Amino acid sequence: MISFNPQQPSLANTVSPFENQVSRPVGEASPDDQQSTIRPVEEANKSEKSLRRSRNDEKSDNVDVERDGEEQEKQDNPQGQKGLDGEPLSRDEMQLIQKLAARDREVRDHEQAHAAVGGELAGAPSYEYQKGPDGKNYAVGGEVPITIQEVAGDPRATLENARKVQRAALAPAEPSDQDRRVAARAAQLEQQALREITQLAEAERKAKEEEADIRAEKAAREREADELKKEKLNLDEQRVSQAELNRKSFELTQTLVGIQNAGSNPNIGQLINRVS
Repeated sequence: MISFNPQQPSLANTVSPFENQVSRPVGEASPDDQQSTIRPVEEANKSEKSLRRSRNDEKSDNVDVERDGEEQEKQDNPQGQKGLDGEPLSRDEMQLIQKLAARDREVRDHEQAHAAVGGELAGAPSYEYQKGPDGKNYAVGGEVPITIQEVAGDPRATLENARKVQRAALAPAEPSDQDRRVAARAAQLEQQALREITQLAEAERKAKEEEADIRAEKAAREREADELKKEKLNLDEQRVSQAELNRKSFELTQTLVGIQNAGSNPNIGQLINRVS
């Protein structure tokens, strides 16, 4: 702002000092002498008017500058926000607030993305704040705790957790270096879980094969036992039949011997009945 100093010397006081002049008879005075006592006064009047005009111009310029400053201040701070000292915030301060507000939104969106995708594995976001010129706290940093949890004896549950942690770590539009490190650690756990799942599947396959072999062997033994049982029954039946045949043969032999000893010819029908 241009300062205005009202204590300026008046040009009316700069008129040349009075000089003694030789009086001449009227009509003999030279043209210069006739105007010599008048010119300085006229010049002084003109200079004084010029000074007043210059002062008025200065006042007008100062008012315009102040008005321009107020208009610019309204444009920079349309809501008339004030700082901690109660004074309206400057353009630089308003720009800083805008940057802090943008950073606050970015940080909160970033951390909320972690928490939303992480679900039960993620904790509540915590923030680091910076106080702005307006006295408000703006989030400039933050973090979300997340658990990379291995479920003992259940590699499939471990795999699910590892993949969820990766999705949560990379959920923001621009993951940080720390986010990428967490995702990499979860990826390692994912590979470990996949190896365990493969080993478990192989073990299950072998167990099923062994179980099938056992069932097949049992079925074979049962079939063999059934065959042996059938063979035994056949042998028993054969032995019974042979014994009966032997008995009847013995009886026939005895009958024939008796007939021979008796020297008689028995009735053929009686002989058949006796043998049968």
